[in-house]
Amino acid sequence: QTRHAGGRGARLFSERVRALGPNRSKKSYRFQVCEDNGLDHFRSLSCSHPTLCFVLVYGYDDHSYGSYLITRGRARSYSASARLVEKVMAKHGVDDNPEGEWPYEPELEAEVELMDLAEAHWQSALLR
Repeated sequence: QTRHAGGRGARLFSERVRALGPNRSKKSYRFQVCEDNGLDHFRSLSCSHPTLCFVLVYGYDDHSYGSYLITRGRARSYSASARLVEKVMAKHGVDDNPEGEWPYEPELEAEVELMDLAEAHWQSALLR
């Protein structure tokens, strides 16, 4: 699984490998990309390593969140609905603020939850 948030400044972070079941494991990396979303890179990487699956999770400043399941050069996409984003933001106390002055900590917590949900969307497909 890979995860990124649009923007700059974050270093590459890696978690330990976790077993998912027989002959399956999960390795998570967190990083930021600039200019594009990294999809083409991981599609190419999945062609070179056809036994690997990648889940590329994203969150952007415009409050769009989602993920891609990438395998054998193909990508399937999932986008969190506007209703889900609003619900999670409200849960964490991030109010609708047309001036764009979001409370930093609650918004960060909401973004983490939304990206976790976007990753979890592919869980059953990965376990097949």
